[in-house]
Amino acid sequence: EISSGLDGNVSNMSAADDPRVGANISGQALQTIYSKQDQTFAALEQRTQASGFFLVCAMENSLEGANATVEEVEYTIHDQKKFVKFSFEGKKGETVVLTKYIAYVSSRDYEKDEIHRRARQVVTTAKEEGFAKAEEDQRSFYDAFWEHADVEIRGDAYLQQGMRFNLFHLVQSVGRDGLTNVGAKGLTGEGYNGHYFWDGEVYVMPFFLYTNPDMAKPLLLHRYHTLDAARRRARELNINKGCLFPWRTICGEECSSFFPAGTAQVHINADIAYCFKSYISATNDVDFVLNYGAEVLFETARAWIELGTWQAGSFQIHGVTGPDEYTAIVDNNFYTNIMAQMNLQYACELYKILFSEHPETLQKLKAKIGMLDGEELQWEKAWEKMYLPHDKTSNIHPQDDSFLKKKPWAFEDTPRTKYPLLMHFHPLVIYKHRVCKQADLILAHFLLGDKFTLKEKKADFDFYEPLTTHDSSLSTSIFSIVASEIGYHTKAYEYFMCTARMDIDDVNKNVAHGIHTACMGGAWLCLV
Repeated sequence: EISSGLDGNVSNMSAADDPRVGANISGQALQTIYSKQDQTFAALEQRTQASGFFLVCAMENSLEGANATVEEVEYTIHDQKKFVKFSFEGKKGETVVLTKYIAYVSSRDYEKDEIHRRARQVVTTAKEEGFAKAEEDQRSFYDAFWEHADVEIRGDAYLQQGMRFNLFHLVQSVGRDGLTNVGAKGLTGEGYNGHYFWDGEVYVMPFFLYTNPDMAKPLLLHRYHTLDAARRRARELNINKGCLFPWRTICGEECSSFFPAGTAQVHINADIAYCFKSYISATNDVDFVLNYGAEVLFETARAWIELGTWQAGSFQIHGVTGPDEYTAIVDNNFYTNIMAQMNLQYACELYKILFSEHPETLQKLKAKIGMLDGEELQWEKAWEKMYLPHDKTSNIHPQDDSFLKKKPWAFEDTPRTKYPLLMHFHPLVIYKHRVCKQADLILAHFLLGDKFTLKEKKADFDFYEPLTTHDSSLSTSIFSIVASEIGYHTKAYEYFMCTARMDIDDVNKNVAHGIHTACMGGAWLCLV
């Protein structure tokens, strides 16, 4: 007898004391509301408790190598588990193969009344076409992917394994329909509840842009399709024009409840703008600019005008958090300011191009978003006068207005067992000290490297490296890249090896929560 089943009685991982895992959901997140079995077919329909999201998991089965009968199983429509039981007489030495076809269909993509029918249709078609067809489709997809994406490393099988492991996880995790993005944990674990973060744009998207640009475009379309939610979020924060993309999301709504290290990271607007700019520069996709890109770039730029303030003749941005989550709610985070400057400057450039070459499209777009004549002049003035402090004596760029004034963290008195700091110290304790969780100002050196001299990069690296714990998996790749550029080749290689095998070696001891997609993308950035 062989049984093939579906199990709806599943609970989420619980780790209320670890913010990296996510919400402490007690019991089943998905409640089973309907189940069905019909010969070799079975399905479970479930819904979320609060949001009313419906999901059907359906299966079809085929058994080869034996004359089997399907046992009739008594059930109710509310069963948590469904099984298809095959009975047959087997003989020693004979091979019997069970093939199980699975489909998930949700109410996000179809009307609730359609999802059961569509799920059954998918698995029925798959069974009719057979496993060989699915295998060939998979092989063709990956042959094409590796032809463009593979990185061959000669003489180091250890590193080669790590890189291919990373690239495989990236391609299997990335959304391809324009409505989904890439989760921080890919498809491998419950950490962060499957949410998308800004690291998808900064760390993961470049890999696809420069190897398979057709896979990069849907990631940008996902942001475009959540633009209305970003506009609503801006209004909630009294920003009357433009948009404010969420720090943590799936469908476009802000999912972070801890605003100091979450919502306050308004640099997400500029991170997304940077990605749009990179895609447009690399592909020269004019249709994309006219139909999607310009709207996102204009709306992100408009928000900065209200997020910022004019003081002493310069444009400043107060009360924000940069990429470094150990420093929160500060004035003039350097990374945020210089990325906002890039966002505003590129929006100005794009406005001038549309004004000259596509005036009708520009007017329609301005009417759609309610943009007034002269707003582009505000963008221009703001980026030209953006406050970007630099201490000429030390040649250091302060991470923010208060960072250099804080008491240094006592690293010499902090044993390795107390890392990551966020698991052992209250945020308010960490925020009072001069300590970085991850690359912040150093990330600006990487993304906007032409804005700094090599001497400035070296001075900043020498200052910030001893202060950085690398408690975030987003950190080591950036330090590797900048270290390589300034000639610290040994350090660069050490950081790179830590990045390239972060998950396969479980460097951070938390891969049980899922892989780190940003770190995997960062490993590719290190090489390329």
